[in-house]
Amino acid sequence: MGRTMFLAMALFGAMTGEARSNYYNGNDLWAWCEQWTAPKLVAGQNDFYQAGLCQGFIGGVVDAFVDSKTLFCVPQGERGVRAGQLVEIVKIYLRNHPETRHLLAVDLVANALIEKFPCR
Repeated sequence: MGRTMFLAMALFGAMTGEARSNYYNGNDLWAWCEQWTAPKLVAGQNDFYQAGLCQGFIGGVVDAFVDSKTLFCVPQGERGVRAGQLVEIVKIYLRNHPETRHLLAVDLVANALIEKFPCR
């Protein structure tokens, strides 16, 4: 019982800390996403690691908020939006709003998706 209570308190303490991550900003995301080229990545022309960071970060934001139906409503399922399309949407947003790239990357991804997929 004592271990369980300690673990629960430790987890609660970790969860009640600041929820926002200040690790990455839009400049980081832009640098990663510049390595993403559709329709496919080409060895020798792209940094696969950077491109993976781009797609993974964007996918993580979508996965974290997609069920909330309060920020954005990305179409899901068989006919839904694919990961590559999400990357292209965010790249276009970052390209069109370079003055915002100093902001948190998570906020910029959310802004791009709110603009493209507003909830009705």
